[in-house]
Amino acid sequence: MRPQIELGPGGKDQGHMPDWIAKSNITHFKKLLETEKDPQKRSVIKRELAEEEAKLAALNRQGERKER
Repeated sequence: MRPQIELGPGGKDQGHMPDWIAKSNITHFKKLLETEKDPQKRSVIKRELAEEEAKLAALNRQGERKER
């Protein structure tokens, strides 16, 4: 079950994203790491990858709480 995007006042997103976006970003960053040689760029990509993995983990935890 995918988490619902909750809209706040005025229809604004409250910071939630569908899990498929985080999964797509994770795949993208992993693919970039396969070919990127520059250490500084690799460092940025690794940081972005870690952030997306954390977002996905948080979304999964949210989904587990809602199912209870």
